Amino acid sequence: MKDIIAVKLGGSIITNKRKPWSVNKEVLERLCSELAESGKRVIVIHGGGSFGHPLAIKYQLAEKIVKGKEWSGMVHEVRKAMLILNDIVVKALENAGINVFSLQPSSFVVMDKGEVTYFDVTVIKRVLEMGLTPVLFGDVVLDVSYGFSIISGDKILVNVVRDLNIKRAIFVTDVDGIFLYKEDERRRILIDNISIDELRDLVKLLRQEPSDATGGIIGKLQSLMLLKGTSCKEVLIINGGVPDLLRKALIGESVKGTRIII
Repeated sequence: MKDIIAVKLGGSIITNKRKPWSVNKEVLERLCSELAESGKRVIVIHGGGSFGHPLAIKYQLAEKIVKGKEWSGMVHEVRKAMLILNDIVVKALENAGINVFSLQPSSFVVMDKGEVTYFDVTVIKRVLEMGLTPVLFGDVVLDVSYGFSIISGDKILVNVVRDLNIKRAIFVTDVDGIFLYKEDERRRILIDNISIDELRDLVKLLRQEPSDATGGIIGKLQSLMLLKGTSCKEVLIINGGVPDLLRKALIGESVKGTRIII
């Protein structure tokens, strides 16, 4: 959709992933203010961080193993945690002056073996037409083969961007972007620009974070590969810990980070 920007607020930046059920309140409120100050129309997606990831690991959803007897407890616990975090994010956005409408992905998404097979954007479109800001979040959804799977905020963003013909997307994380590690030189180099075609080779070089239930940077980049051939022109990965960076990125200023050219 014209002039709409998809923004993913990573769980790593809006929560403290080292402390379960904790929010980085000051950072979250600042990021919401920057969204408002930019004057841009956005779709907001947020991750689970310290609310969703510990439970996802507990129920082995990272390995996509969900036993029938665990369904009830797993769905209740993970969903409750994500709804609590979503309520906090929604209130922060509202306090910043943004009129929002929260949408739970499990009501319009179906997966099979951990991959999205059905993603209905009808309600998202209507919310945008009403002048409201849709807010989506990582969720537990029905999976035809596994019973249930997690749809990460990254996968939600990719599907939203693709199906709504969005041209720009921004990932707000707790790091400056994507780094290449030069072990022989004992240093790391920030990748400031990279094409979608170069991502596949890059994934092979990056280190995976095994504690991340939804795939970490590897999962993020693999999801972004699905944007090739879509209307999306660029994806930015920036550090939400740097004040005013998100606002500048939204209005099109050149900022420190990784720019993925689709």
